[in-house]
Amino acid sequence: YVFINDKKEMALENAAKVLKQMNDYLVENGISDGLIVCFNDRGDRTDTNKNIQKLGAEIGRDRLGIFPYTWGTSACELNTQKAFINNAYNISQGDGIDLLALACIGFNRIGWYHETKYPLISNEDLGLLLKWIKSDYLPRYSEDSASWKQKFVQFATWNEYGEGHYFYPSNDNGGYDYLDTMAKELSGVSG
Repeated sequence: YVFINDKKEMALENAAKVLKQMNDYLVENGISDGLIVCFNDRGDRTDTNKNIQKLGAEIGRDRLGIFPYTWGTSACELNTQKAFINNAYNISQGDGIDLLALACIGFNRIGWYHETKYPLISNEDLGLLLKWIKSDYLPRYSEDSASWKQKFVQFATWNEYGEGHYFYPSNDNGGYDYLDTMAKELSGVSG
């Protein structure tokens, strides 16, 4: 929920008002190029994409984007993750909204449900994924669209230990290996 004028707003019919008020707040505070990013499960739900697109129509496509939460347990596989990204991108484009890049290391709900522990993406494959995102995915957003989308990569997630996807340094992911790979592939910094 979101508080608007000290009143809790929760219903979908209020979502357009919430997005507009967020946008107005940004503009009123001198952030005319502020961004609004909305969540859509895997980015491939047309109903949700279209609702977000309609809700954000007044804001404009250049300032609005969606991101998926995770690519699931098979995100540990490089080619599967690329296929998810391509599929969700194609669906979202058809729905009139832009899917922001998402890099994921995998997904394990072992902390919540004591399920099978699934593998995480290897550091080498994470590097290959980030190279692909930088060289193939991000350039899809032409100069006609907002330049921020050409530079935006969402990571799932920093410290979601209960769901087994985290970039935060730990023994499971080689200490700082993931972070070093992210820095190297996205900014050219090596540690």
